[in-house]
Order: sequence, then C-alpha cells, then structure tokens
Amino acid sequence: MPSCEKCWEDAGKDPYKDKVEEYHRLIRERDASENVCTPEQQAGRDAGVCPRCNRRALHQWTNECMKCQYEGTHDGPVTGGEDE
Repeated sequence: MPSCEKCWEDAGKDPYKDKVEEYHRLIRERDASENVCTPEQQAGRDAGVCPRCNRRALHQWTNECMKCQYEGTHDGPVTGGEDE
C-alpha cells in the first residue's frame, strides 16, 4: 500500500521531529482512533481520477487507487512488463 500523503505532509510540519518517526506515529494514532484519512487525502494533492470508482484517489506517485486498489493510470491499467 502506498504512503498516505496527508500523514506524510502532516509529519513534516514540526522541524524538530524526525519526519519518518512522526509519520508512523500519526498512522498508528489515526488508525487507533478510527480517524483515518480519506482515500483522496491518502492519494495526495496531485492524485488522478480512478477510471474504476471515479474518485480522485489514484496515488500521485504509484497510480494505485487508494479506494478500490485499481492499479493503473487514468489512461488504463498498468501492464506487467516484458513477460506479457
């Protein structure tokens, strides 16, 4: 599962805290409180629209839908590579 872009951004707000440790703390805290980020927040500011579920939830770096786990781009699914 790709990183949550909202949590990553929030983790970097305090320059005196280690960003990676703060990211993991935020994930644990939000999961425990059931105050999890939306698929759109998880996907990031530059997220694409998923062709399967029509939500702006295609992760900005990995193109995996944070809602329905579709893997691809708004242009179509990602193919495997040389073996296909």
